[in-house]
Amino acid sequence: MLQNAACANMTKVGITIARSFLKGVPKRMGNTKTNGEDLFLFGNVIAWKTDKETFPPRVIITLAGWPSKSTRDRLNCLLWEMYKPKQKGIDSTRVALIYQKEGLQYFKDFNESWEQATLIDKYDEIELRP
Repeated sequence: MLQNAACANMTKVGITIARSFLKGVPKRMGNTKTNGEDLFLFGNVIAWKTDKETFPPRVIITLAGWPSKSTRDRLNCLLWEMYKPKQKGIDSTRVALIYQKEGLQYFKDFNESWEQATLIDKYDEIELRP
C-alpha cells in the first residue's frame, strides 16, 4: 500500500517502474517495463529520456495513441516520482498529472491551476523538465 494519500490511486506497478526508469535500471512488471531509457506499456513507448545528465532527467511523455486508465496511471506515477511535492517544495494539492474529463485528455503542470490545464491529443508529446 502506498504511503501518501495524494498518490493512493496510483498502482504499485506504476510507482515501481517509474522509479526504475528514473534511476536508469531495467525492470519489468506485468504489461509495463523499462529498459532504463524508455518506459513501455503493452509494448508502446509512453516515455523516454532526452537529457540523461540531469536527475531526474528531461523526459518526453505521450499517451502513444492509447488514452486509457492504465496509460494515465503509468504516466501519473512517473510525474509523481519526478515532482514529489515534499522534495520540490510544491503544494501537494498542485501536482502535475494527466487526467480525463468528459472523454477528453488534459495535462496539468504543477504550476498551473485546474482551470489552466492543457487539452492534449492522444498522440501529443509533452516535455518534462526536472
